[in-house]
Amino acid sequence: MTFGIRLRSAAMALLVPFSAGCATHHTGLASHFVKPGKPSASYDDPNAAPPQAGLQEYARKVRTLQSRAQPKSTLLPSIETQNPAIQKGLLLLAMRETSAGHVALAYAYKRAGVTDYALKHFQRAVALEPCDAPAYDGMARVWRDSGFPGLGLGDAYRALHCDPTSADIYNTLGTVFMALGQERNARQAFQHALAMNPHAAFALNNMCYMDVVAGHLSDAERLCRAAISEQPGFDTATNNLAALHLLRGDATAAQAELAAAHGSPTAEYNLGVLKFAEGTYVEAAQAFDAAAAFPGMKTAHRAAEQARAAAKAAEQPHEQR
Repeated sequence: MTFGIRLRSAAMALLVPFSAGCATHHTGLASHFVKPGKPSASYDDPNAAPPQAGLQEYARKVRTLQSRAQPKSTLLPSIETQNPAIQKGLLLLAMRETSAGHVALAYAYKRAGVTDYALKHFQRAVALEPCDAPAYDGMARVWRDSGFPGLGLGDAYRALHCDPTSADIYNTLGTVFMALGQERNARQAFQHALAMNPHAAFALNNMCYMDVVAGHLSDAERLCRAAISEQPGFDTATNNLAALHLLRGDATAAQAELAAAHGSPTAEYNLGVLKFAEGTYVEAAQAFDAAAAFPGMKTAHRAAEQARAAAKAAEQPHEQR
C-alpha cells in the first residue's frame, strides 16, 4: 500500500477547514455548506420590515433542531453541572431574568453543541425584548451552523431591522448567503459590514475566502493580509493565505505562512497536510501531533497515525511494499 496525495488535492483539503470565519472569535475546522436553496426574503431591501414566520414554519424549525439534539436525559445534566459558562448563565438568570442574560446563556449552549436549548433562550430573549438584534442574530447563526441556512435568513433580516448599522449582523447575513450559494448577495453583505466597520477583520477574511474560491488570488491575498493586519494572529486568514499559495503552486510559501502561525491548531494540522503531500511523513506526523494536543482535534490523531504508517512504509525496500 502506498501513501500520498496530489498537491492540488492538498490545496482542496486546506480549503475545506479554512472556509469563512463567522465572527472575530470563531474559527472552526470545517464548515458544512448545503446546496443552493431558494431564500424566503430578498436582499434588495435590507431595511424592509421582516417577514413574519407562520406557525407551520415555526413548528418545523423547532422539530428540526429537536431531532438533531442529543438525548437530554444523559447529556444535559452533565453539561449543566460541568460547563462553567452554562452554570454562570443559569445562576444569573435565576437572580434576574433579562434578554441579555438569555442571549449569553444561548451562546453557552450553542458552544456546547446543544442547539435546541440555544434556540429556546434566544427566543426567550425576544419574548422579553421584541426587537433584540443579538437574539435574532444568534438564531440566524444557529440555523446556519445546523445546516439550514435558509431557515435563518428571516432571522438575519429581523436582526438588521432592529440594528441596521451592525457590522456583525451584516457579516452573519453574508455567511448565511454563502451557505446558500448566493455569492453576489454574500459579497454585498460583507461590503455593508465593512462600510459599517472598516476594521472588521472577519468580513475582510470572508471576502478573502470568496476570492480564493473564485480564483481571484491577488485580491484574496490583499484582503487576507488586511484581515491579519487588523487582527494579528487571525489564524483563519493565515490558513486562507496558505490555501491561495497552494493554488498558485507555491507550496513553500504556503508552508511559510503556516509555520509563522505555530501554536494554532488549524495551522499545525494543515502544515501536516502539506508535509504529507510532499512526502515528508515524519514532519507531517509531528505537525499532526502538535495539532492533536488541542482539545477536540480527533482528526489530527488519526492523521498522525496515517503519517507514521506512511513513514514506516517509505522506509521499507521497494520490493517489500
